Amino acid sequence: MKFVQKFSTGLILAAASLAASTAQAADGISNALAAVDLSGVATAVGAIALVVVAIALVFKGPAIAKRVIRQV
Repeated sequence: MKFVQKFSTGLILAAASLAASTAQAADGISNALAAVDLSGVATAVGAIALVVVAIALVFKGPAIAKRVIRQV
């Protein structure tokens, strides 16, 4: 019986410490995400995407134009 009491007490303490550390981790993650400003990153990614699409159209443009002219 004493073993069960010791085990249950340890289990309760472990659950309480896990809950406390989870709450701190969630608070730390939300603080870290709030500190990061992604507005500049989104603009840079958008600009790079436009450049990549433009380069692809430069290479594929003549072939696409030939297909369109052939269909007309």
